[in-house]
Amino acid sequence: VDVGSKGDVDGVLAGLDKLGKKPSDVTLVLMTHGHFDHGGASAGLKRSIAAPFAIGRDDVVLAKSGFAPPPDAQIIEGDVLRPIFDPKFPPWTPDVALAGGERLDAFGIPGAVIATPGHTPGSIVVLLDDGDAFVGDLARGVDEGSVHLDDGGDQGHMGRASTSYYSANEDADLGHLRDLLDAGARRFFPGHGPWFADDSLRGFVTDHVAR
Repeated sequence: VDVGSKGDVDGVLAGLDKLGKKPSDVTLVLMTHGHFDHGGASAGLKRSIAAPFAIGRDDVVLAKSGFAPPPDAQIIEGDVLRPIFDPKFPPWTPDVALAGGERLDAFGIPGAVIATPGHTPGSIVVLLDDGDAFVGDLARGVDEGSVHLDDGGDQGHMGRASTSYYSANEDADLGHLRDLLDAGARRFFPGHGPWFADDSLRGFVTDHVAR
């Protein structure tokens, strides 16, 4: 899920090797959305990986354009980071355009695709049957080892949920995160930062809806 920026091609292949896998072992390459830092390495990886590359159908235009800057900043860090980004990448053509609702069992992945338009029009999430959710930029993980619990408790997970740097529709993102919790998602793997648990995300969503 997600392959990074245009300069990450060698890193992705090295990561496969570290896992004891070959490019031929990959059954599906899926992008949560079309921004340069999530699908920018796709064109380069397509030369080594024969598996289909997939993206949400409303982000196909971003993949083909080779230019996908981030939307409005939600926090000051987003404005600080924007000038250093290079949103250009080699254009690529997805093999699969996903609408949401598709099961991924045919690719050996026990889970489903959920459409989550907001951060981008074609943003999607992969929700596995075991409760793991790959959420792209719906939210960000911060490595503080704490959760938003009234009693100050900590589930021992790696981080906590925080606001994404950018979004075209933050209210929609919050609604999708709430829906994922209702659907039974338990661990959340964002595009930026460490994973976080359901209690952390539930507190984060409650805090933001209350504002």
